[in-house]
Order: sequence, then C-alpha cells, then structure tokens
Amino acid sequence: MKLTHVLYTPTVSFNLISIGRIDDASYFATFGRGQCAINDPSGGLVGVVPKISLWDLHIHMGHIAPKAVRDLVRCGIIVGVELIDVDEDLECEACILA
Repeated sequence: MKLTHVLYTPTVSFNLISIGRIDDASYFATFGRGQCAINDPSGGLVGVVPKISLWDLHIHMGHIAPKAVRDLVRCGIIVGVELIDVDEDLECEACILA
C-alpha cells in the first residue's frame, strides 16, 4: 500500500487514519470487537486500529482540553479513532497543577 499526502509526526504515539483515503485506495475497513481492521483489495490484513479512551487521547495530544478532544473526533478532524468513554469527565492532575 502506498500512502500519499501523509504527515510524519514522530512525537505523536498513535495513528490518525482517514477511512475515506483507505476507501479511495480500494482498501476496506471493518469495525467490530473494539477495533478497526484494515484489509487490502485481496482481503489480506494490513493493520488493526483499536479504540482509545478519552484519557489516553487527551494525554497523547499534549493534554488538550477533553472537550476539544471530543469535538475533534465528533467533527471528523481526528479520524480513525473511536472514543470508548466519550461522556466521562476527566480530572487530569497534571492539567490542574499547570
């Protein structure tokens, strides 16, 4: 699989995946059991994308506001991510102390 229009971000420790681009490349995504499986046109498994907690995404994105994380996912700016605890309130000690 050749990826184009990709940004390399070495400090981000997770993947942002565009399902639209996967589809445009004739690959397909299957959602279930808490993950998203990406398959090539012949059906071979390319990779698996798990769900992520709001807490983990908050940490991975540099402690941005939980509401901002939710909004980025809901608006489709962050794609390929499904939050598993989207309605929980977060109390991040590091953010409170900062």
